[in-house]
Amino acid sequence: MTRPREELAARGRLAARELLRKRQIRAVEEIDLLAIAWHEGVEVRFGGLAGARGRLTKKGSRGIVRVADRISEEAQQRFVIAHELGHHLMHSVPGAISLCSDRDLTDYAPRSKETEANVFAAELLMPRFLFEPRCDVREPNLDVVLEIGTSFRTTITATALRFVELCPEPCALVWCEGGVIRWAFRGPEFSPWISSGRRLDGQSHAHDAFLGQELPKKPELVPLSAWADGGSRDVMEHTLYFTSLRATLTLLWLPSNEG
Repeated sequence: MTRPREELAARGRLAARELLRKRQIRAVEEIDLLAIAWHEGVEVRFGGLAGARGRLTKKGSRGIVRVADRISEEAQQRFVIAHELGHHLMHSVPGAISLCSDRDLTDYAPRSKETEANVFAAELLMPRFLFEPRCDVREPNLDVVLEIGTSFRTTITATALRFVELCPEPCALVWCEGGVIRWAFRGPEFSPWISSGRRLDGQSHAHDAFLGQELPKKPELVPLSAWADGGSRDVMEHTLYFTSLRATLTLLWLPSNEG
C-alpha cells in the first residue's frame, strides 16, 4: 500500500536529522558524504555502472554504493550517494541490491521508498537550520535557487524543493515530462491545487518549452488557471528545460498583491 507523502517525508527527515546529530554537523563544509558514509559502514565507488544512476549492494551490515560513470557533476554525485545512504539506513536488508534510475532520483510523488530516500538526501545535504535562512527572499526565482545550490553543492531539483518547503512566500514546484505534470510540490502558503497527470496549458511557459520555444530568462506573470483548477489570479512562472531528461522544472510564486 502506498503511504501518504507526509509519512514518507517525516521518516526520511527524521533519519537524516539523527545522522546529522550523530556526526555533529554544524556547517555546510562539514557535510562530507564520503566520510559520513564510511562511518556508517558504506564504501562509495565511482564508475562501473550502466543503466542506473546509483546502486547499493548490502554485505551483512555494511554496504557498497556505486555511482554511475555518466554522473560527472559533483552535485549529482552527492545526491546519488545521499539517496543510496538513505536506502542503506532505512530500507535495505543484507544481501539486497538496489538500483536507482533517473526517475527514482526525481521521484517526489507519494509512492514508497524512493520518495523517502529523496527526502532523506535533501535533509542530509541541506539541513533545515542551515538552509532556511537563505530562503527569506523578496522575489523567489530559480536564479536564487541556483545560487543556494552552488553553496550547498546540491542539484537544482533538490534545492528547489527545499526552497519551496522553507520559503516564507507562497511557492510551488512542478516537474513535467512530455507536456504532462508528473508531480507538484506546494509550499505551506501556496493554496491552489495543482493536479498530477494534467496536460500543460498553452498559456504556460513550460508548455512552450516542449514545443522547442525559448524560455524567458526571468519569471513572468501567467494566468494561475494555466496551472491550477479554478485559479482567477496571475502567478509568476520561472521554468527551466532539461534537454537530457526531456522535462521541465517550474517554480510558481504568488506575488503578495495577488493574494
